[in-house]
Amino acid sequence: MKSIPENQPDKLLFTPGPLTTSLTVKQAMLHDAGSWHHDFNERVRWIREQLLALAELSSADGWVVVPLQGSGTYGVE
Repeated sequence: MKSIPENQPDKLLFTPGPLTTSLTVKQAMLHDAGSWHHDFNERVRWIREQLLALAELSSADGWVVVPLQGSGTYGVE
């Protein structure tokens, strides 16, 4: 394994996360709601419907939204 020379600085990866998240979002993250929870399922259903409407598509025509949880590149990976 190749070692990094001592005079070379560490590489940094900058991604958005808790450090750059507002206090109100951090506070909202304190409430856990899993896929078994009615409120969680209702919110996901609403989000899926809104995304279809935004794209001017319909579930009646066979379209579905499948939310993926992860970073912005997660869907690509």
